[in-house]
Order: sequence, then C-alpha cells, then structure tokens
Amino acid sequence: MPYITSIERMGIEKGYLEASQKNIATSLQIKFGAPGKRLVSRVRKINDLDQLEALFEAVLKAENLAEIRALLPR
Repeated sequence: MPYITSIERMGIEKGYLEASQKNIATSLQIKFGAPGKRLVSRVRKINDLDQLEALFEAVLKAENLAEIRALLPR
C-alpha cells in the first residue's frame, strides 16, 4: 500500500465530505423540489462523514421535509 501523507489524507476526506454533501443536496432537490433545495446551505454546514451518511439515509426514507429539518444544524 502506498504511503499517504497527512495532507493527502485531508484532501481525500474533504473530497468525501463534498461528495456526500452534493449527493444529499441532489437527493433533496429531486425528492422535495425547491423546498428541499433551500436546505442545501444547512447541509453544507455539516463536516462529519458519519452524520452526512445518516442524513443521506434519512433523506431517502423521509416522507416530508420536517423529518429532515429536525436533523440539520441551524
């Protein structure tokens, strides 16, 4: 396995965060339309991959936006 520097590791993690945020934003927009899209700025405030993964699952299972709003930072 090749050696990965701490700088490279941080870059990889940032890439995962951005991809997760983008996937959630797309899912919100597709599932809930414009009201879902308005929550994207709150999604971008989340910088924890585990929390983003849980949020992505919640978006897929949610029946309304109130369920998602309850999980987002203010």
